[in-house]
Amino acid sequence: MKRIFRCIAAFLFLLYILFLPGRAESANASVYHNLRNYTVDDGLSSNHVYGIVQDSIGFIWFGTDNGLCRFDGCEFRSYTHTDGDRSSISSNNIRRLMLDSHGQIWLALDNGVDIYTPATDRFRHFDVRTSDGACVTGQTTEVIEDREGEIWIATVNSGLFRWNPVTECLTVYRHVPGDDTSIAQDYISTIYESKDGTIWIGTYSEGLCAFSKQTGCFTHYRKETDGWNCISDNSIDAITEDSYGTLWLGMVSSGLVRFDRSTGRFTNYDDRNGEGRLQRIHCLAERAPGELLVCANSGATLYRISESELRPIEDTEVPFMRTKCCNIFSFLYDREGNFWFGSCYEGVEFHPARNSFTCYATRKNDSSDRGKVVSAVCELKDGQYLLGNENDGILLFDRHAGMVVPYRTAQNVGTAIYNVFSMLVDDQTLWIAAFQRGIEAVDLKSRTVKSYLADPSDPSSRVFVLFRSSSGRIWAGTSVGLFYYDRFEDRFVTRDPKVRISDITEDHAGRLWIATNEDGLYSYDARTDLLQHYRYDPDDPATISRNAVNTLAVDRTNRLWIGTNGYGLCSYNEKDGFVRHETLPLPSKIIQRIIPENDRLWITTDRGLIVFYPATGQLKRYSRADGLHTEQFMSNSGILTSDGRIVLGTTDGICTFPPPHDIMGNLNLYPVIITRFSLNGLPVSHAEDRSSPLSVPVEYTRKITLSHRQTSVGFRFVSPTYLFPGDCRYRYRLDGLDDHWSMTDSRNASVNYNNLRPGEYCFRVQVGNGDMQWNSDETKLWIRVQPSFFRSKGALAGYVVLTLIVIAVGLYYWMRRTEQQQREKIESVKRENERNLYEQRISFFTNITHEIRTPLSLIIGPLEQVMKSHRISEEDGEYLAVIKQNYHRLHSLVNQLLDFRKIDSNKYKLRYDICDVGRLVREQLAMFGPTAQQRRIRLIEEIPDRLMQITDREALTKIISNLLSNALRFAAEEIHICIDRRDDGLVMKVWDDGPGIPAEEREKVFEAFYQTRNNGFASGVGIGLHLCRIFIRLMGGTITATERPDGKSGALLTAFIPEPASEKMDIRVETRLNTETVGQSQLQKEPGTNLAIQRPSAMTVRHTVMVVDDDSNILDFLVKVLGNDYFVISTDSGGQALNLLRNNDPDLVVSDIMMADIDGIELCRRIKNDISTSHIPVILLTARTGISSKIEGFECGADAYIEKPFSPDQLKAQISSLLRTRDEIRRFYAGKFMTEFDTGSQQNRLDEEFILKCRDVIIAHMRNPDLSVGLLARELAMGRTLIFRKLKAVTGLTPNDFMKLIRLNEAKRMIIEGRYRITEIGFLTGFSSSSYFAKCFAKQFGVLPTEFLEKQDPGTQ
Repeated sequence: MKRIFRCIAAFLFLLYILFLPGRAESANASVYHNLRNYTVDDGLSSNHVYGIVQDSIGFIWFGTDNGLCRFDGCEFRSYTHTDGDRSSISSNNIRRLMLDSHGQIWLALDNGVDIYTPATDRFRHFDVRTSDGACVTGQTTEVIEDREGEIWIATVNSGLFRWNPVTECLTVYRHVPGDDTSIAQDYISTIYESKDGTIWIGTYSEGLCAFSKQTGCFTHYRKETDGWNCISDNSIDAITEDSYGTLWLGMVSSGLVRFDRSTGRFTNYDDRNGEGRLQRIHCLAERAPGELLVCANSGATLYRISESELRPIEDTEVPFMRTKCCNIFSFLYDREGNFWFGSCYEGVEFHPARNSFTCYATRKNDSSDRGKVVSAVCELKDGQYLLGNENDGILLFDRHAGMVVPYRTAQNVGTAIYNVFSMLVDDQTLWIAAFQRGIEAVDLKSRTVKSYLADPSDPSSRVFVLFRSSSGRIWAGTSVGLFYYDRFEDRFVTRDPKVRISDITEDHAGRLWIATNEDGLYSYDARTDLLQHYRYDPDDPATISRNAVNTLAVDRTNRLWIGTNGYGLCSYNEKDGFVRHETLPLPSKIIQRIIPENDRLWITTDRGLIVFYPATGQLKRYSRADGLHTEQFMSNSGILTSDGRIVLGTTDGICTFPPPHDIMGNLNLYPVIITRFSLNGLPVSHAEDRSSPLSVPVEYTRKITLSHRQTSVGFRFVSPTYLFPGDCRYRYRLDGLDDHWSMTDSRNASVNYNNLRPGEYCFRVQVGNGDMQWNSDETKLWIRVQPSFFRSKGALAGYVVLTLIVIAVGLYYWMRRTEQQQREKIESVKRENERNLYEQRISFFTNITHEIRTPLSLIIGPLEQVMKSHRISEEDGEYLAVIKQNYHRLHSLVNQLLDFRKIDSNKYKLRYDICDVGRLVREQLAMFGPTAQQRRIRLIEEIPDRLMQITDREALTKIISNLLSNALRFAAEEIHICIDRRDDGLVMKVWDDGPGIPAEEREKVFEAFYQTRNNGFASGVGIGLHLCRIFIRLMGGTITATERPDGKSGALLTAFIPEPASEKMDIRVETRLNTETVGQSQLQKEPGTNLAIQRPSAMTVRHTVMVVDDDSNILDFLVKVLGNDYFVISTDSGGQALNLLRNNDPDLVVSDIMMADIDGIELCRRIKNDISTSHIPVILLTARTGISSKIEGFECGADAYIEKPFSPDQLKAQISSLLRTRDEIRRFYAGKFMTEFDTGSQQNRLDEEFILKCRDVIIAHMRNPDLSVGLLARELAMGRTLIFRKLKAVTGLTPNDFMKLIRLNEAKRMIIEGRYRITEIGFLTGFSSSSYFAKCFAKQFGVLPTEFLEKQDPGTQ
């Protein structure tokens, strides 16, 4: 019935097109077949293919005349004969293939039969013999396995062999002449087992035989001479049985024979007068009940069979109808339902199992591209569609008749190019949108045509889209905006928007949505006449994806879907607004068309077709592998027809299909097979002799053991699928190395790993489809990389034993070493304790000396005051002299302790100078003379005159002083000192007549704090000789203690001090930091002055001195000492001193350095950095000794630095000198030209800047008669009181006198320059009258201005 319906449809279609304009001729629509052809160019070993089977793991095997070939969907692998290799195939000429129930492949060869076992990758020749010695030799034609597992082998002229694998018995059946129960002929062409277990044999020329296993007899069927109810030919090449038990026979020369076994009737089908599809049949198979596949010389054809007829299937929607190749000798229907055909000359032709899409060509012919691009699709009526193309107008396609005819072409309209972009049928009118032809309305009944917007020079003639709204209004989108059809005026009227329109649609509420090419999206509500605009905002994700919109669609939930040009998919509804679907894995971001269908969207792109479920987010892509002829679809070219089909326009014809019910569960993937294993980049073959890590093929290997040198491995893998081989995705990982999955595709299905460390690894791989749905079956290959011998278990055991031995030996030595370390630790602790004790002593003496210096100041100060008194008696004077002498001794001891600390901390630096050593020694002897006389000890010297030496004077003085002091402590009657020069230095010897030094103590006496045992009557702390040795060693010399050379009692100390090397000398030329200040130097240079103080009676003013010290004794002493001569302000803290300075104006500050809150250094720094006090001189008192502390004091601005203990007279002299210096500076200001004044080192920086600023302000306002202290204070941003105090303190002048002085100096300068007259100068310098100016000038300079002008040199005027 279906065929009759097709014929009627074709007839009616032909009648219909007779009335079309132009009466164009019809043509059958060419269907694009989705097939693939594999030849030697693709890797096939030969194009002559005679057998095809599929093994248990999915590989396809081809038997050719050039060996066996395996195909995994991506790569071919060939097996050919190798001379001398018994495991290779015995012949390359293969006639048939058979896969048995054990997975072995039987090969029918020209020299017998081979058996190939894929699990071992080995061939073996079938050389079993019968009981009488017969074996399978020569050419074989076919091998089959029956239901009981027996193997049947057909041969050429050797009969039929039967082998029982269980009993290993081989039986041969040959023709016995005269025996009708024997086989009819020994030349067997084909064998087949029917469902009832009968073995059917087709012979070369003796007809058909049927063998019964029960009787062991053959039944013959031959062509009879009368030809009635018999086979049509005695040469049979193919046999099969259909689902109804009917036997089908493929004859060599008489077509196809049907044998109904129930009736015994033979029916012959022969089309030798037709296309010849049934001539020389080589293979038969039932594809499905009622469908018979016939493989013949003309190719393979699928027939529909029934009791009454046999006819070819011509349904374009079935996966296969007929092959393109001829001479089909073999056939395979694989596990996926795909068709494989082996050709005698053209290789293998493959037809996929599923062909979801039917693609039709629309071009005029194969040599022309005209008409192939379909830019618009419109349904005319059931099964008929109008196709608009870009070059040749409109075609009419009838799906049922399979025909395409021109409908309205460029030739019909009289133009060269007729581009149609959109069409719609409204009642009986066909509306056509054509580029530069405007809009054409074709009456489908009368065929009359009316044009609108048809002026080619007007851009409105470029119409791209037509749309009919629910109200019946026709809308048109052009390159210059939107138009609508006014039915009353019969014209198209323009309205906003005025931009290029790409698509128009309508939602369920009747609102019109307009897509533009570059201006985003518009919505128009006809009820309210409201036009809204939606544009892309990069800063707002709730806006449209981009402004370039290609297509629009509204689904059944009233959600608007927006397809952009390059930016993917976007949606909109009132609740969610705009939603960008940017994460969808689309094959392309260019959306061409969106077609809603039930709960899903069909989306076309320029790289394939997508079906998308918005509710679940599921997505599937269709490509060429799924049956698409092309993946490039046209924009807005596609419809959902009234019968539920989808028709899409492409760049090469159309694609039509009925949407499947379920597309997401159709996952047909098979486990991955590892097809190649490589080491160090080279493929590895299996071997049974352990020469290879593979004992069986890698496809069947589950564990590999490698040596420690085999650290670089590679794998190639594949999933044996042939329906979508290019759509497979793989993910893999190597456990033990990778921590994540890596992805790849079928084109790069391989991976390499390098530098594997010894250990256990597991290579895992999975396959998935293009939608990333993964097969749960995971392929695993375990790999063990063995360690080297030195890391093997035996080696590790040896290491353990060796380690134990080493530990035992090491433990023994460790115990001995521990004992030694304990002893050394005890010694170290002793030394450390001694060192700590030494440090404690040093710290104690150092701290105590600093504390002693302050009380010494309170001793020497009052002592000097008492000794100056004339009221003391002579006896009291002697006592006071003893006190003073012991003060000096104590002071010397304190200095020694401080020097010792300085040397011990490596802070002492030698300073070389040229020194008269003889004079220095005699000065020291003179100092020790009174003490020696008191103790009745003679000092005997042997010193040459003018003994000059480059040395450190201070260090040499301390050396001599300590040697003499030590000798004086132990001497009984005399001390000898002898100094002589050697070529390289000085030799100094000091000996006494005391008890001497024991031999065992002669080295220890030079250690710190050491005292000899016979020191009972001598006092000391034991650091004098230690200091001597340190100083001498610093200068590169030596000192030793021996007995006297004359043998008498006493000790001899011999010191050698060499001349210093020139590169080590630091010779001073009057560069020592002197504790005397500038004031002191000036004081000493003035004639008639010494340390005596100039009394206040000699001064014109009684000065004020501030004293700061946190020691109350020193503070009281200083107040008493200075109170007779100065007004004294005293305080015990630096902070209080700063407060007092704000309200008092002392002439000088005396401060101790070491104070609790603010020390003297900081106090001095703050005084000198404050403009209100920077002019006040500061004297620092300190118990610290050393250059660094002195430098720090002078850097902070101190005017003088006095060490404790100090003499009151020295302090008074220093104060008097500084005050006198300040008076001289004031007189200097009063008598000097301020323009020539340069303070240099005589003035504080802040004071200098203050004076210069004052001078600049006065000069700037000099002409102003109102110049006053107030104006000066405002300009300097200072208080009037501060200005007065500061000027008075620095210059000795009041502000008014200072301003008058500046004016007079400026007047004097002007007189010298001679540019102005005297009266003018007085006015210019701010004097109110000439007489007052002359009076002030004469008072300042001793002459009147006119007289001063007359005394000037005429050359200067």
